[in-house]
Amino acid sequence: MCGAFVRELVSPYAALVFIADDGVSPSDWPTSSASRMADSQLGHALGWVCEVRKNDVVLLDPLGEGVLKADLPELSDAWRHQVRSSASAAIFLVPAPAVNERVNGAEVGSPEWVEAALSGHTEPIRAASVRTAIADNAGSSDKPGRNDPCHCGSGKKFKACHGP
Repeated sequence: MCGAFVRELVSPYAALVFIADDGVSPSDWPTSSASRMADSQLGHALGWVCEVRKNDVVLLDPLGEGVLKADLPELSDAWRHQVRSSASAAIFLVPAPAVNERVNGAEVGSPEWVEAALSGHTEPIRAASVRTAIADNAGSSDKPGRNDPCHCGSGKKFKACHGP
């Protein structure tokens, strides 16, 4: 499981939380208390880049290798503006075992779910301010082809299901 979720703008930085099942923990990132993430002092992780692309968000290490890739979460206009004006975002890496699929009845991926999942996580996590680039076509998706599988998950071709 790997996911990326936008945190509310409660810290000096626009923040993105990566949930990763492979325990990614860069040694050059400072640790932060999960319960006090909004108040933590984040160091800048030099050479690390977070790219917000068309349909996904990718965390790249200093060698340019993709360490984490997740579906693009919903990005508010305020988040995009803050990232574009500062060219960076706070990135938090939380191991997946700390996160249940459903926490306190909150919908998976909702701000309430992220807050509930992180408040139950007591171990220090890696967090840093990372250079962030947002592609102009971030969030856009290609129209499915007539013979592509339908987006609804029915297993039928798009043309025979939700196509024109």
